[in-house]
Amino acid sequence: MEEKQGKNSQPGSLMEKIVIDTNILFSALHSPGKKTFKVLTGSPSCQFFCPNFLIAEIWEHKQELVDKAKVDEPLVTQYLLGVLPYVHFFNESLISVKNFFEAFHLVKDVDEDDIAFVALALELEARLWTRDTELKEGLLRKGFDRFFEP
Repeated sequence: MEEKQGKNSQPGSLMEKIVIDTNILFSALHSPGKKTFKVLTGSPSCQFFCPNFLIAEIWEHKQELVDKAKVDEPLVTQYLLGVLPYVHFFNESLISVKNFFEAFHLVKDVDEDDIAFVALALELEARLWTRDTELKEGLLRKGFDRFFEP
């Protein structure tokens, strides 16, 4: 694993790479006082990544986020601005065809919508943080066991 300095890291510390899926980011946005938000914003030894398309997902589901948070839209936007500095958005076009192909074979029997998250985890040699039990079980059956469990 490469050595990197994050804004909260100690000199010489290794940064663990974690790919977060949609449900993790959404959970942080509608429950900022809860564990997910705290892990995302308070884990100096971790770097969190997600595919760029997650930005569009946030926009598409903005009202759902506001409704679940039970607060007004400006406050959800404030929560988003609190999380964004801790999440690195990754251009999916930079993920190798090999890793997309491998990810497809890992998720094709479970949920093909998760290909980009698994491909990014493979590309970055990262762990995957998801609460999707069906995805985890499907990946485990096929030998993928690199999950983040805070």
